[in-house]
Amino acid sequence: MKGSWFGIKKTMCGMLALAAVMLCGCREGDTSPGASSYPPTAAAASGDTETEQTSVFAELAAVKLETPVLRYLGSYDLGADDSTQAARAMYLSTYAAEYFDKSTGRYFFPESGESIIISEYVSEQRVNDELSARIQSDDSPDLVDVRAESFPGMISRNVYEDISAYMNMSAPQWAQLDGIIGEYAAGAKRFYYPWRYEAAPQRLYYNRTLFEQYGIPDPAEQWAAGEWTWDALLSAVDTFTQALPGSVGICGDAPETGFMLSVGAPVIGREEDGKFVSNIGSESALRAVGWICDNLRSRGLVTSACEGYDKDSAMPAATGLAAFRAADSSEFSRYCRNYAEYDMWNVPYPADPEAGEAVYSVKTFGYLVPNGAKNIAGACCFINCCRLAEGAEPSQEEKTRVMKSMGYTAEEYEYMRQFSHAESFSVTVDHTAADPVAADAFAALLSELSENTEVSWQELSARDAAVFGHAAADLSALLE
Repeated sequence: MKGSWFGIKKTMCGMLALAAVMLCGCREGDTSPGASSYPPTAAAASGDTETEQTSVFAELAAVKLETPVLRYLGSYDLGADDSTQAARAMYLSTYAAEYFDKSTGRYFFPESGESIIISEYVSEQRVNDELSARIQSDDSPDLVDVRAESFPGMISRNVYEDISAYMNMSAPQWAQLDGIIGEYAAGAKRFYYPWRYEAAPQRLYYNRTLFEQYGIPDPAEQWAAGEWTWDALLSAVDTFTQALPGSVGICGDAPETGFMLSVGAPVIGREEDGKFVSNIGSESALRAVGWICDNLRSRGLVTSACEGYDKDSAMPAATGLAAFRAADSSEFSRYCRNYAEYDMWNVPYPADPEAGEAVYSVKTFGYLVPNGAKNIAGACCFINCCRLAEGAEPSQEEKTRVMKSMGYTAEEYEYMRQFSHAESFSVTVDHTAADPVAADAFAALLSELSENTEVSWQELSARDAAVFGHAAADLSALLE
């Protein structure tokens, strides 16, 4: 659809019980791409959870790899990463089952002893250079993390493998993610199958206790009821600032980005034909940014920071100097720890009241398989395990681990988790970071908008339209 819109309608509940498919598209004893044992067996459709689980793991184990050992290049130890613990356990009990020594209760692999993943460390800044050197010397690792510059620039330089032949898009863990996967495609080639994603990574933070004290409806409750719109935000800001003279509506990161994404207008998006396109001067962007300028900026109700506080401080929203703090969703963990005495909460950006549905930006994470990797099939199997484990209902042990590491209460954990496992989101992907020129130009444009009240968004976006148009064309040319 135009503007990189697509719906994610997920069916993750009980995913393991439904996933009785051969994950890498390979028959038993056959590692050729494209073979499949889909659809699920009768046992997997029976409703008997224990039988279903047994069937799932039996079919996963039917995929035979020359070796299950994977080489990973990155800045941390993938083999000890808590977030992939469940995926590693699944991978070990299926693809690596024959290497388990019952007498010792351990796995042993001829190439690496007890290590299923051999992690090779380099600094964050050196990953790409080291990867290029490994490819040139025919010593490619099997997995690397996705990075902002991975697409489309490094794909155009043949740095990564097209792994579409190894992945079964009919399998339940991928069936509803074709839109996201296609955002990082080059023609018919698919390189990136993200196993983790989060809708609405741009958030508005607020103090629930203050909102209740001043009779303001809880924005998160309005969002859950489908009532969190631009009008609801304006009402909240007006009530808050009238109750607390001198306060502002929104402080922090430029909210224009969140508003543009909430109407499905990423600065640089992709269209159905795969071409990159600039939305900087689109009707949707003009309406979204125009609204915030007309209703908040023109009244001095938006600021990058409140006087006396650092730009990244949440204290203004916590103490009542601002109704909302605009920040990334990852900040919530820090707020839970550092602002525990305040009832800090968060909500996605509001929806255009004239739109048919809310649109959300999406943040993804996953692995890419470098060109020349020696164990492509194993890498794809591991990526599938990561996605299956991420989609499954976590154990109480896993919930406890995440709550402890993030500083969440049970309520905070469940609230944040829904953005990765809600039944339906319509999302848009912004590719601006893929072009440094566009990213810098947009940051400068927003800075000028906030500092110069005499200039309008229409004027600025028209003035810089060519910059973003060229950036989109340059990205498209990389994939031609």
